[in-house]
Amino acid sequence: MGQPSSLPRSIKHEVARKLLHLPVFLFPWIATHSLVLFWAVGIGLILIYIGIYYLEIKLKVQVPLLTRLIHYCRRGPTLDWGPIYLMVGFLVASNLGPVKNLWFCAYIIAVCDSMASLVGKSLGGPRLGKLSKTYVGSAAFLMLALVGFIYFFSPGHAVGLAIVLTLVEMFSVHDLDNFTLPVSTALLLILK
Repeated sequence: MGQPSSLPRSIKHEVARKLLHLPVFLFPWIATHSLVLFWAVGIGLILIYIGIYYLEIKLKVQVPLLTRLIHYCRRGPTLDWGPIYLMVGFLVASNLGPVKNLWFCAYIIAVCDSMASLVGKSLGGPRLGKLSKTYVGSAAFLMLALVGFIYFFSPGHAVGLAIVLTLVEMFSVHDLDNFTLPVSTALLLILK
């Protein structure tokens, strides 16, 4: 028997990027305790992220651990807007309805979006028209969104929420889904 094949570097890279989505579950927890603290942490994280990028690219200074982590997870040599979109999306979502809805926003980003990306990249397959999304990735998103909503909402509402958010994810390009998904989730939950 031979050694099991290891994951391709592109998949390992995507796993590392998506593991960084898990701390978004801290956002609703912080917001539940203090919206002021939540906003301070959010704005602080954005400034730190941009500062580390500026130090690395412009001044050639590295912040131990953080520079390596950000550099490894970045998709290219330029500023990766995904983390900024993510934080801004949660800041906006925190103003749309009750703070408890941020838990759903965190689930959609950390679980549904992450798994859609990992499934889509690892299994590949046909793409949705000219979009960068795959059928299998979008199906994974839809199923996980449905599983996440079915316990809390009627079946009709759960299906509707899952379908609309899957469409939002499919049509959001260039990491913009990090903004559109939390904002859309918060909006849909106040409209339900």
